[in-house]
Amino acid sequence: MMRKRNAKGADLVVLAIDIGGSHVKIRSSAGGGKKKANSGKSMGGGDMVAAVKRWPRG
Repeated sequence: MMRKRNAKGADLVVLAIDIGGSHVKIRSSAGGGKKKANSGKSMGGGDMVAAVKRWPRG
């Protein structure tokens, strides 16, 4: 697999966040598997950001 690098030669990492009706899911091109948290009608933007920040790195 061909890896993309930035101007300094470091690998680029893509972070994908899927905001759905019942879950917020996150996946990184750096690996570490998919993570998800329950969401719902009462979850606002700040709550989603807080949920993603609570997930361990990796």
